[in-house]
Amino acid sequence: MKTLVTTILGICMLFLVAGNIVAGETKDSIFAVVKAQYGAGEKWVDVTDKVTNAVKDGTLTMVASNGNFGDPIEGIAKSLKVIVNYNGVELTFTADENVTLTIDRIALDVAVTAAREAAEKAAK
Repeated sequence: MKTLVTTILGICMLFLVAGNIVAGETKDSIFAVVKAQYGAGEKWVDVTDKVTNAVKDGTLTMVASNGNFGDPIEGIAKSLKVIVNYNGVELTFTADENVTLTIDRIALDVAVTAAREAAEKAAK
């Protein structure tokens, strides 16, 4: 009986822990990658998995380049768009081709503050 209770408690804890992890979030991440795309105009490729896997110790540092994501539209300048969830707020970060995008706690806090200020200003 004790083993059954322990097993049930363990399963309940697993569901509680799993329920607190957002899709695209790793256990060492402070944010979750919701979606990531690389491209331009009407031609974008989904790079969510690659970007999510690049998050290390709660930080994403990645160059927006054809070398990392292929060339979905030759001869056109591309960009990397990354949408993240940080404390329940969705934020979008972009980097032009051949520019390094870094998303860390400082960038996230600055983006949340800017988003809140813009929302307050729009509400007035």
